[in-house]
Amino acid sequence: MVDPSADASVPIDVKVDVKVRRRSIFGRIGDSLFSQRHFHLKLLSGTTVGVAVIIFLVGAFLLVTLRNHYQDSLRTHTIEVIRLSSLVENDIAGLESSHRGYLLSGSDDFIAPFEKKRDLIKHRIEDLTALILDTPRQRKRVIKVQEVVQKWLDSVATPEMSARRAKGAMPTRAETNGTGSFALGNSLLDQAREVLQSLQDEEQIVLNQRMHDQEWATQSAQILNFLPKLDRSVVEMEKEKRGYLLTGENSFFEAYKRATADFYTYNGYLSILVANSPAQAQLLAEIRSNVERWIGKSATPQIDAKRAGKDVDALALIGIGDTMMGAIRQKLTDFEKNELNLYELRASSATRQRIYRTSALAFVALFAVCLLVASNSYSFVLVRRQLSELEGA
Repeated sequence: MVDPSADASVPIDVKVDVKVRRRSIFGRIGDSLFSQRHFHLKLLSGTTVGVAVIIFLVGAFLLVTLRNHYQDSLRTHTIEVIRLSSLVENDIAGLESSHRGYLLSGSDDFIAPFEKKRDLIKHRIEDLTALILDTPRQRKRVIKVQEVVQKWLDSVATPEMSARRAKGAMPTRAETNGTGSFALGNSLLDQAREVLQSLQDEEQIVLNQRMHDQEWATQSAQILNFLPKLDRSVVEMEKEKRGYLLTGENSFFEAYKRATADFYTYNGYLSILVANSPAQAQLLAEIRSNVERWIGKSATPQIDAKRAGKDVDALALIGIGDTMMGAIRQKLTDFEKNELNLYELRASSATRQRIYRTSALAFVALFAVCLLVASNSYSFVLVRRQLSELEGA
């Protein structure tokens, strides 16, 4: 048995020194942190660190919010670029259609639509250029489109329309069978269409990269993207039909069939996207029904008559489907207007929700900062008074 008196003979200083040596590094660090040396500075530093952490969290929340807002702005910009370029492509098709209608009939009724489309192309190209000023590659594409369209107007459309106006008579069968002087300039304007399509494809890739975290906007954005394509397919159907009636070339008939196939493709895709909107689905079904009626009562009889070599009054040929085509375009305009309103409502709702969410987070963070500052200030004052009393004692 160990004699109790043996420990008593060991000096107290030696015992303390042994305990200190046996302490771990964590214990020494803890003693240093919780010692009374620089007590006020340590307490104030703890409060400062807490406040800094909360401020950092607030900054992070604000940074995320600003980043989302910036992404939304970029997505809106990209959608607008795609829509404007699609509208320019539609206007080019409409310009061609009016040009061919005038060559076919000689009626001055096609002059006003031709001039209107020409002015629309000019203004929309200017708007599109303003949107892509910061993208030299896209700006060069738009400039090329403008140059190609102007070249077509100067070298093809204006001379042929002037010659048609000077002649005054109906085009001969030789002229409308591909052996006459109607060049039409398809290959030239195809360059503009290819450039616009490449611009849209590139912007669509960018849009897809920016849309992955915005489920609320995906559906409306896709509808607004495909709707101009649906409209363009309708214009292409009428344009290629008129081209066939003018020249009798089979290439125009094949292009007419491709435009018809494109219409049904876009219509089917849009039908899926608007399945949850009965009003839009009904309007889209009416558009398809009217196009099928136009095909059955106007396009097909005219094409068959041309293929059979029958001489039919060109004015009658052009005038049969104008009323139906006007109704189709009006329904397409209504459809786009409704979808744009829906998109704006969704965008506004998402913006409000984001503002409310950010404000709530900021309020909570601010409340936490105030509470932490008040609590630590109270503790600091209380501890200081206690230390003063201990020092006095």
